[in-house]
Amino acid sequence: MKKKHLILLLLVLAASLTLSACTGSRFQTTSWPGITIFEDDLFVAQGQRIYQIDPTNGAELTRIPRETDAKSPTYFAPPVITEDGQLFIGSYNNNLYTYNINNGTENWMFANDNRFIASVLLVDEMIYAPNADHTLHALNMSGTEQWSFETEGPLWAKPVYDGEKLYLASMDHHLYALNHKTGNEIWSIDLGGTTVTSPEISEDGVLYLGTFESEVLAIRSSNGVEVWSFQANDWIWAPPALVDDIIYATDISGWLYALEADTGKLLWNFKGEGQVSGTPLVTEDGVYIGTGDGNFYALDLEGKLRWNRFYKEDSLLLGDPVLAGEFVIVPVSGVEAILVAYDANGTIQWEFVPGN
Repeated sequence: MKKKHLILLLLVLAASLTLSACTGSRFQTTSWPGITIFEDDLFVAQGQRIYQIDPTNGAELTRIPRETDAKSPTYFAPPVITEDGQLFIGSYNNNLYTYNINNGTENWMFANDNRFIASVLLVDEMIYAPNADHTLHALNMSGTEQWSFETEGPLWAKPVYDGEKLYLASMDHHLYALNHKTGNEIWSIDLGGTTVTSPEISEDGVLYLGTFESEVLAIRSSNGVEVWSFQANDWIWAPPALVDDIIYATDISGWLYALEADTGKLLWNFKGEGQVSGTPLVTEDGVYIGTGDGNFYALDLEGKLRWNRFYKEDSLLLGDPVLAGEFVIVPVSGVEAILVAYDANGTIQWEFVPGN
């Protein structure tokens, strides 16, 4: 295995996360923060807490749970929040939790035998929770399991829904289309390699995702037939972004690719320094990616470099950047801060360092 591949996997696995679900407590789990924007605030999962943060100045508004101890669960996936303020998040201690964001109290917990790596999906009063036990667990809003669907590999990707079907990517090399009410399989396709990415869905019914065989694939959602494939230079860890009929995909060697969505034709590419494992942020001003070497890049929509900022020594900018108001918010690991906010010119506006 190439050294860069091993480094990236160790960041995610952190010695304690294995495909066989060994859960010894003597290792500390680590990953990059997961960010969700809800009602203009940032909700950031990192370690034993989810922080609510004002995106205008980086001030902490609250934290969930209020109190923690050595046995408290760890969270890294972007939390999912309902309109009535219920927060859903899986943990590395094998449980799925829901909290009330107004008072920080736990509503209920769904206990399992393996870890919840990805975010859950909420559809029609149902919770779809992928787990490293190879199983998609479908729960009602009270946390009672209604059905489950088992694959041959761990599930590290959030399922997606197009109004008709669920789409589930598994590390068993397959993408599955399921009936969202029953969990019955409608079709599946062998992707030719492992994937940990959620598909991106176009309005005309095409699914886009990447694999560890270094391919970006376009698959017809109606029948699971491949439309096109694009050969990248290395493993693709992150879901692609689809904006204005262009697919933006990254690989862990630091490449960013802009592809024509209809054909997979390469429009342009860009090579950054360090691993890239986050989905590119695409705005009207350009495209943004972070790397495992602490670099953050801003490009225009033609792929030309606008600016590059090195954050800090030992910093890892491996997560998905998000746009919050006028600032680009970047998740950080490896240093004290877990978020940094840049303005359009690449100037740091604030950093968030969790307090005790």
